[in-house]
Amino acid sequence: MKKIKEAVKVITAGLVLPWSALAAGTSSALYTRIVDVVNAIIYIIFILMTVYFIWGVFQLVSAGGDEKKVAAGKQHMIWGILGIVVAAALWGIVNLVSGFLGVSGESMPQFPRF
Repeated sequence: MKKIKEAVKVITAGLVLPWSALAAGTSSALYTRIVDVVNAIIYIIFILMTVYFIWGVFQLVSAGGDEKKVAAGKQHMIWGILGIVVAAALWGIVNLVSGFLGVSGESMPQFPRF
């Protein structure tokens, strides 16, 4: 229970401190830079989790009936999908908070347009 209370304090501080800094007159350029850096990190996480998932598919296909390799491949695929979902949720939260604060990143990841 003590760990949960500490986690709630850390999360609350992480949510409140940016607003207090914004109220103190901190420049919007700092927030734009932070949003850009966080989005870049999330983009890298997307790439890594996709590669991890593909590695699991490769293990599953090349297992040749070996149950340990099949189980390892499935585990890699599950964790890869979970990582992609977490990265997508983080990306959404960052964009939601930055939109709420009126800060837009300069290099927001976007899907290619055809």
